[in-house]
Amino acid sequence: MKREAKKYNTAPNLSSDTLFHLTGCFDILKSILQNGIQPRYIYEKLPGKKIAYFTQTICFCDIPLSVIKEHVNWYGTYGIGINRKIARDKGLSPIIYHHSKSPIFPKGNSIKSLKWFEEFEFTRCLKQVRGKQMFFGNNDKPYWKWKTFYNEKEWRYFPKKSNTEVVQYTLEIDLEERRQKLNKEKLSYFKIEPEWIEYIVIKDLSELEKLKPILKLYIKSYEILMTKVITFKQIKNDF
Repeated sequence: MKREAKKYNTAPNLSSDTLFHLTGCFDILKSILQNGIQPRYIYEKLPGKKIAYFTQTICFCDIPLSVIKEHVNWYGTYGIGINRKIARDKGLSPIIYHHSKSPIFPKGNSIKSLKWFEEFEFTRCLKQVRGKQMFFGNNDKPYWKWKTFYNEKEWRYFPKKSNTEVVQYTLEIDLEERRQKLNKEKLSYFKIEPEWIEYIVIKDLSELEKLKPILKLYIKSYEILMTKVITFKQIKNDF
């Protein structure tokens, strides 16, 4: 019997048919499955200037499972992956990455630059190609780590009623305090339907029993949703 070479596309994927939203704890994943995802206020620093903006959004990344493990240290070992085509139909869209030399954007942190970003229709879609991200240690003191944000290939969902606020700042800690204050407001939910779900990411199999009662709320979809569950341990070891 002659062996014939197959023609499957086995080249590495740079994108995915799934958009992932990662989070840091099981209780938030539980809330996502029960209620949906809350659009939260974030801030983004604009490169090369002391200007930032606040906007209300939900962030997803368009990266395959083989790459997603690089991002769990930043965003968490729990998450949900939804079908990219459905996500697009629901209004999600890729953001715009830029840097301090990007030609169309003003330089410096003058009032003129501030006004330009206030009037620019897509300011809420801007993100640095690379920059420092702030974290907090056990003593609540901030520290920073460099990250190439471009590798995340981020997509965002924006609520219909969402504002973008552009500000000048001196210290990043002031931006964080403002973000926390904004997120104390009553926030809506972006409901995730079970048929959208491609993956449910938990930390390890010990949490599967806690997950089952939540998935059983979707009586007709329970068995299918159980096949979508994958652990971070599997992703780390097998992809």
